[in-house]
Amino acid sequence: MSKPCARRRGSSFGHPARSRTRERAARIRRWHCDLTLRLHPYAHAPLLATHDACAEKTDLLRQAKAEADREVAQYLASLESEYQRMLAQGSTDAGTTLERLNSETESTIRGMKSKVDEKKGQVSKLLIDYIKKV
Repeated sequence: MSKPCARRRGSSFGHPARSRTRERAARIRRWHCDLTLRLHPYAHAPLLATHDACAEKTDLLRQAKAEADREVAQYLASLESEYQRMLAQGSTDAGTTLERLNSETESTIRGMKSKVDEKKGQVSKLLIDYIKKV
């Protein structure tokens, strides 16, 4: 009974004759490509056009990224300025906010009471007239 080979069948890894064959095939492909470009000088024009289009697309993406970064920076700056303005007004302090709300509530209540006092006579007269009619 024979021992199995350490290499897998069909694999050219480690086989010197097969790796030389691959190297020779790669050299032939490179030589053929160089020969084609020498014989047909415009054969590489589509490749250059593709490369130029890719470079243009990359430039557009970089410009869009730079513009987006500028917009984000402006938005963050506006948020920071608004926050600093709120700090300057003192609206973040709980005591100040409570005092402001209390004063606004009291002024609203005073306004409502004055309107009630103004309309009190009219409402009383209306009720008395209604009772008299019924």
